[in-house]
Amino acid sequence: MFRSLSLYFIMFPAIIIGAIAMNAHHVSPSIWGQNIVILLVGILVFSFILSINKTAGRQTVPAIIYLLIAPFLNSGMEGVHRWVSLGPVHLYVASIFIPLLLIQLWKWQNWWMPFSITVGIAILLFLHPDASQLSAFLIAMSILLWNKTSNKWLRFMMLGVTILFISLSWIFIDHLPPVAHVEDILYLVAEMGTGWLIAGVLSLFLLPLPFLCFPPETDKRLSQSLGIYITVIILSTFLGNFPMPLMGFGVSPIIGYFIALTWYIREKAPLT
Repeated sequence: MFRSLSLYFIMFPAIIIGAIAMNAHHVSPSIWGQNIVILLVGILVFSFILSINKTAGRQTVPAIIYLLIAPFLNSGMEGVHRWVSLGPVHLYVASIFIPLLLIQLWKWQNWWMPFSITVGIAILLFLHPDASQLSAFLIAMSILLWNKTSNKWLRFMMLGVTILFISLSWIFIDHLPPVAHVEDILYLVAEMGTGWLIAGVLSLFLLPLPFLCFPPETDKRLSQSLGIYITVIILSTFLGNFPMPLMGFGVSPIIGYFIALTWYIREKAPLT
């Protein structure tokens, strides 16, 4: 059991290096400390979730859709609607729940229902707008749906939807300015020296590694799709002003990664 739970520590390097970089650039401990707190609390909470051996059901899909609609209920920021506010806490809902949505949609036996939901989610993410999450979600789902059918027309229909929405999302990308300790955190790490930059890049490389290179025998396709989702999220930060997951400030991507990794641990080594 301990060996399986130790996989949670794969998050430590990126979060700790990010915290060190923020501290070195005079970011308040009340900011970077949140990442460390959610990491430690998350290990306890998700370890407990693993221990009770219960998984989320399909009823979570409508809830996730409602949560992705919820950001439109507030005024947003310069036309961008990605966050749900709970008092002083602003949750980036897509980064929390898209991994769970990928897991749940893969469970559907038919093709049309997850495809229809995928198109609906793509529309919501386009309207947020969020080219990063939209691209990562659609690329991951296109792989999953491609493997759900042998019908070439259905496969190419999903491919067409993916190309269309990703293209539009990057054409009509938002123009929110970057925050140094969120989107540009890797540049802060680089300013501390080449050694730190190499360590930072390696720490990010670790995040999708288990999903891509060591998938569980029970569900290799979903594991690899989650790994691709994480990889696209990381790479998209170099193409636009999007949060660098785990290393940059933000508790939401950490929670989302916990969800994906908890699924991975359960499939890799069931704690029963």
